Amino acid sequence: MDASTDHPTPTPPDDAPPDDTASTAAPPSTDPPTDAHSAFHIPQSAIAQVEAQAAAQLAAVYRELPGVVRDLIGGQTVADVQAALAAARRAYADIRAAVLADLSAGVPPAHGATAPPAPPASPFALIRAGVEQREP
Repeated sequence: MDASTDHPTPTPPDDAPPDDTASTAAPPSTDPPTDAHSAFHIPQSAIAQVEAQAAAQLAAVYRELPGVVRDLIGGQTVADVQAALAAARRAYADIRAAVLADLSAGVPPAHGATAPPAPPASPFALIRAGVEQREP
């Protein structure tokens, strides 16, 4: 009995011919499969469904971000949603720039009044300006 397993280990009888199949059989391949779907068979419809669910969840998260046009975010794949996010950010920036340009066009510079004349630089000129304003 094998000490590590508590199960009897089969041994060939003494008069049995040697087993040549073990030495001629190809060793098991240790190389990983080159195709992701070769080890497991997953239907394409299931893959598409999972990708659509992931895209929908990502779109929901992206719609909550500031600085995007929420209605532009969507798509059937994650790549589509990421491309839509970039377009939504560009659209938001364009709309923001247009709105700010419209708002700044309606505001007169420096409240629209003319600037008062600069005060005279010397004290004598200041006295002269005060006397000139009093004279009728």
